[in-house]
This record gives sequence, structure tokens and C-alpha cells, in this order.
Amino acid sequence: MQKRLKDFEIGKVYEAADECEDCGSKLEVIIREIDESGDYGWLEWRCPECKESYDEIVGWELADESAIIFGMELYPILGRSNIGPCLICEKLIIGVPLILFPEGGDYEFDFCFECAYQKGLLKRLYVKGGKEKG
Repeated sequence: MQKRLKDFEIGKVYEAADECEDCGSKLEVIIREIDESGDYGWLEWRCPECKESYDEIVGWELADESAIIFGMELYPILGRSNIGPCLICEKLIIGVPLILFPEGGDYEFDFCFECAYQKGLLKRLYVKGGKEKG
């Protein structure tokens, strides 16, 4: 089963999936609070080089049953706040994730762009006109 927010340690520094837009350094996240459900809370994200930091809502709910996506067993996200995890590397995504919405589903599959690239997900996506991109 993939990580839930309650699986992260409060106060510990984790590497985020994103890089700083200003200097290119990997962003860091620190979980500050987790609610009673274990799914939602608050975190601080920061750039260790630029010394900028921000507080943000974090959290997500996972489905009880997994699905096979591009040969990987993943648990879909049923709902999430501003910040949630990449389903492959489980790093928290500060910016915009690559989100796949299955047709007719009430869930999503979120990925950081580094994992999407490494796993070949971007090569499998098609653009208008049916030409493969990437």
C-alpha cells in the first residue's frame, strides 16, 4: 500500500519532487501537522538555497483497491488537497503533477514529471492528431 500522510514523520525534512523555479535546487517539505484522519494536514515547503518558505495544506485519500497502470500496481487517489504525492516515488509534489483521469472514474493517478519521464509515461501519451509526443 502506498504512503498516507500519517506515514510521514512530523518535523522531519523530506525532499520534494519539485525544483525551485528561481535557483533549480530541490525543494524540501516538513510536515507540521496531521489531522485525526491521518490523511490531511499542514506542511512547510522551502528552498534550502533561496531561503524562501511557505505553509500549505497537504493531504490525499487513497482507494482501497489498486489498479494496474502502465504495468505498475498503484492505489488511485480519491481526493487531494493542494499538495499530494507522486504515486511512483511517493515524494510530495509542490507544483503541478501529471494527472491521469480514467474515463468514468471518480479518482486520479498523480505523478511527478521525473517519474513520468523515467517510467515512459510521457511517451505513451498522445497529442491531437494521434502523433506520439516525447
